[in-house]
Amino acid sequence: MRSCLSLVIFALLTSALAQVNTLNPLDSLSPCALNCTEIKILASDCQISNLTCLCENAPLQAEIARCALISCSILEALQLKNSSTVLCNIPIRSRTYEFKVVVITLGTASGVVVFLRILSKYLAQQPLWYDDFAILFTLFAGIPSSVLGSHSLPKNGVGKDIWTVPAHQITEFIRIFYIMEIMYFSHIATMKLPVLFFYWKIFPHGRIKYLIWATILFVFVYGTTFIFLGIFQCSPISFFWTNWDGEHEGKCFNSNAMTRANAGIGIALEIWMLALPMQQVFKLNLHWKKKIGVAMMFSVGLFVTIVSCLRLKSLVKFTYSDNPTWDNFDVGLWSTIEINVGIFCACMPSLRLLVRTFPRISGSSGSQSKRKSNRYTGDGIRPKTPPTRKVAVEGDLESTIIGSSDYGIELERSTRTLSKLDDEPIDRLR
Repeated sequence: MRSCLSLVIFALLTSALAQVNTLNPLDSLSPCALNCTEIKILASDCQISNLTCLCENAPLQAEIARCALISCSILEALQLKNSSTVLCNIPIRSRTYEFKVVVITLGTASGVVVFLRILSKYLAQQPLWYDDFAILFTLFAGIPSSVLGSHSLPKNGVGKDIWTVPAHQITEFIRIFYIMEIMYFSHIATMKLPVLFFYWKIFPHGRIKYLIWATILFVFVYGTTFIFLGIFQCSPISFFWTNWDGEHEGKCFNSNAMTRANAGIGIALEIWMLALPMQQVFKLNLHWKKKIGVAMMFSVGLFVTIVSCLRLKSLVKFTYSDNPTWDNFDVGLWSTIEINVGIFCACMPSLRLLVRTFPRISGSSGSQSKRKSNRYTGDGIRPKTPPTRKVAVEGDLESTIIGSSDYGIELERSTRTLSKLDDEPIDRLR
């Protein structure tokens, strides 16, 4: 009896569908999915032939989907959801192109920013140091992630509803997500090294030197630990990208807790790295306004912290998602922004140096001749030059900062807060 009734319902739905579409999405439905559809439609107030009522009845659609998730396989439930989407002529959502554009744009911008950083060192005739090599390593290590994010993820369904994605592409999507998750754990650690090496160059003496080295060591342990956990979070490893259909055997530990812990520790590290130089800055013998200017230069990393918090928010939402290909869009987007904003912030001091160095180089010959011709006034009398007064600097900290190979130049030219030693108050900065 139930079998005959299912055939009748199937025939009526097919007839209703034929009025609006020549393709029949019900042909791919399993008996289990048809059975759930039959039970819930008969219990509703809609007539079987009234397609408008069936499609606009949200509680009915939810009951059918819930029944399929409980009684049928995951693949059968997804096929039912896709069939109802086609049957009701619901527009297919896609943010794939947007994701691709963001990844390519930010990846290209990071490459340009790092190139300008290296160019600034060349124009200023300064050798590359550990912080420069660390930022180069971070950039090149991120190229595979950019390729996967701009090509492989869009190709396999990121930014689309999972029920519109073929089964084999869902498996491939999760496999790529697994690879990119491990890469992210690596990037988020290496991204912090250029800043820490920069601090080491500025503050090579005193107690802060040991704090910086302890932080560098912690970053290495932090990155290595989460890379290891990411690789071996499932047994067998392939179970990570095959368990979605419920037809494979294996086990995984709580990967959601792992990703949240990684994000939380990363945010705590960012805050710690913001606090590290501040205690030194406010010991400088400078006017409070100039101290704030120097502090703001160090505080650009605050942008990374804000982006990390936004990523954590999207990660919490993704944890409870039953539509991972769609909800992973926000996680992937904020992860990409976080890494690239970190590169931008690490390069900002060098970019300031470039902005001030390039005009000086390009106009050096003209300015020299101009200075030569204007050494004397029209009546041959040399004008008086105001005496140069300099900043009083006290203590080892200030000497350490000024003695840094390039930071003294960057800080002085970009924030106009430091000059040479003298005992008189500030009258004019170089």
